[in-house]
Amino acid sequence: MKKFYLLMALCAASVAANAADDIVTPMEEPLMVSTEESITKPLGEPVTIEAIMYGGNAPYTVQWISPKNTVMNELTLNAMPDDIMAYEFTPKECGDYVVRIKDAEGCEAADTVRVITTGAAVTASFDSLYLDKESYNNGASADGSDRFASFVSGSFAFNTNCTYGGSYWYGFAYANSTSTKYESLADQYNNVVGGGYNGSENYVVCYVSAWDTAPTITALNSELGTTLTGMYITNSAYAYNSMTVGDAFARAFVKGDWLKVTFTADNGKAVDYYLADLRSDDATKHYILNHWDWVDLSSLGTVKTLTMSMSSSDVGVYGVNTPTYFCMDDFNGVAPASSVHATHSNNAANAAPAQCYGVSGMMYGGMQKGVNIIRMNNGTIRKVLR
Repeated sequence: MKKFYLLMALCAASVAANAADDIVTPMEEPLMVSTEESITKPLGEPVTIEAIMYGGNAPYTVQWISPKNTVMNELTLNAMPDDIMAYEFTPKECGDYVVRIKDAEGCEAADTVRVITTGAAVTASFDSLYLDKESYNNGASADGSDRFASFVSGSFAFNTNCTYGGSYWYGFAYANSTSTKYESLADQYNNVVGGGYNGSENYVVCYVSAWDTAPTITALNSELGTTLTGMYITNSAYAYNSMTVGDAFARAFVKGDWLKVTFTADNGKAVDYYLADLRSDDATKHYILNHWDWVDLSSLGTVKTLTMSMSSSDVGVYGVNTPTYFCMDDFNGVAPASSVHATHSNNAANAAPAQCYGVSGMMYGGMQKGVNIIRMNNGTIRKVLR
C-alpha cells in the first residue's frame, strides 16, 4: 500500500467576513499535494513519480524538481485533475525529488519523494545536491520539511540532525564555501582547501558530537551492503585553526599531538586516519592536513553502515578539546594511483605552530590575551587576536 505524506500549503484555510451583512463565508480548501515517501528501482530503469493534489484555485502550475533544484517537467492545469499525476524519468543515482504546485492565488504546496537506485554502487560526489552560492545545508529536506533525517548522493545516505532552528546540528552537512578562514562558528562549514576535491562544487562537513548519535553512512544499493573503495578527506577550517593557533577550548598542537578519525563498519572492522600527526621524533614527518587526501576503506569488506568517531591527544574533563570536524568528498570514488598517505611523505607545507610572540617581541610559552604573533614551522607568520 502506498504511503502518502501530506504537506500543508503555504496558504492556510481562512474565513472571510462580509462587512455589509456580517455573513461569514468559508474559503476554499487549502492547496495540498502528496507523493509516495520513497521509490526503489534498479539503476538504469525508469522511475515514475506519482502525486495527488486537491484544494486551491485553478489554474495550477505543476513542477517536478530535481535534487539540483532544476525543473525536470512542468505543466499547467486549468482544473483539478481527476486522477493521479505522474512523471517518468531515469535517475543516475539516489536523490530527493520535489513535486511543487502553485495555484492562481500564488499559494504553493510541495512534497518530496526519495528515489533509491539499487545494483552497482554509484560514487557520492554531492554535486547533484542544490545549494545557493557560499552556503550549506545541515538538515533541511528538499521541500523545507523534516521528512528525512538524512540526505542522499550516489548510492548512500548521510544522516543529519538539526535542531533549534538550525543553530545546533551534528552528523553530516553539505557545503560549497570557497573560504578557508575560521573566525567564528559561522565559518564551521569552511575547509582548508576552499572547495571540494579537484575543484568540485560541493563537499561534506562531518561533525562528530560526543553526546549525540554518531555520523552514519548507509549503503542503499543493496540490502546486504557494498564493498567500499574509499574517499577524499581534509580538515575543516575550524579544526585546522584550532590545531595551528589554539582557541578558547583547545591548545595549539605541539610535538606529540594528533587528531584521528576512525571509520567503523557494521561488520566490526575499522580504519584509522590521522588528520594531524606530530608524534614522530622526525619533525619532517609532522603534518596537520591542509589538502585533500585519499582514505582507503577497501579493507572493511562488505559494509551496510559506516560510522565515524574522533579522538585527539588534547583531552579535558569533558572529553576531546580539539573540534571534532572533518570534510570529505567523492565517497566510494576511484582511488588515486599513489598509495595512502603518499602526500604526507614530505610535509613541510603542513604548518604547525612553533613559537609565539607578543607585539613587543617577547616570546611566550603559549598564546596570551590580546595580539599574538605566531611563527609556524614552515616559516610563515600569523597574527592572532585572543
